Amino acid sequence: VGGCCGGTYLMRNAKGTPTAIFKPADEEPYGPANPKGYAGNMHEASAMRSGIPVGGGAARECAAYMLDHEGLAGVPSTTMLRITHSTLLSPGDDAEVELKVGSLQRYQEHECTVEDVGVGVFPVDIVHAIGALDVRTFNMDRNSDNILYTPAAPTGTGPGSRSMTAMAGEGKALLTPIDHGYILPSFRHLEEVEACWLQWPQAKLPFSPRTLDYIAALSAEADAEMLRTTLALSEECLLSLFLGTTLLQQSAAAGLTLFDIGTLMARPPH
Repeated sequence: VGGCCGGTYLMRNAKGTPTAIFKPADEEPYGPANPKGYAGNMHEASAMRSGIPVGGGAARECAAYMLDHEGLAGVPSTTMLRITHSTLLSPGDDAEVELKVGSLQRYQEHECTVEDVGVGVFPVDIVHAIGALDVRTFNMDRNSDNILYTPAAPTGTGPGSRSMTAMAGEGKALLTPIDHGYILPSFRHLEEVEACWLQWPQAKLPFSPRTLDYIAALSAEADAEMLRTTLALSEECLLSLFLGTTLLQQSAAAGLTLFDIGTLMARPPH
């Protein structure tokens, strides 16, 4: 897949239909097997984003899905796996197949990204759900190419466990957040938060009662333990999760909007 700095593979079924996206950990930007000219060493500090180790993106893709309780933000189903295939061989490798470890995410049908659409059609509750996830995780890469756009909601279907029509409303647009490899940086590097929704009018509207109840019910401690035991994420990035969740909960309870919260996290434009 082009248009990105890491190795990204579109997986198809026997009929040739796209079904999943695979991202090997060692082909992430500055990984040792990166195929796009950004080679380096695993587990070192990434030159792409501060506070994220090289090779740490795959686990973070899975973390975003696990943290999206009830599928409210619509992160597609994601898991970690080992895979072997001849197409994954590194240049000059004499082996018949290559073993790769990485994230596998269900492919989401879409028309384009939100970069190509006027913001007026975006449902408020979905914008708030995606923004709340970004705040909790100090997302450093929520640009407008990392949200997929679908014009209308097929009844009873949707990424994760979310009913698309329940969130967006019948006949309204659907937004699907992807590319979460740069969430949960070390608490020492929270300065690079990026949130395209800060420019959207929906972010300045109040949270709905449903969203407020969802935010209030979050448990940073339980989420941190889940990620600690399943993905072995570092304590430094789990502390960022605690800080982001606490900021979201305290701010929402005080009546702040998503825009208000985002401006507390992101550097002002220069």
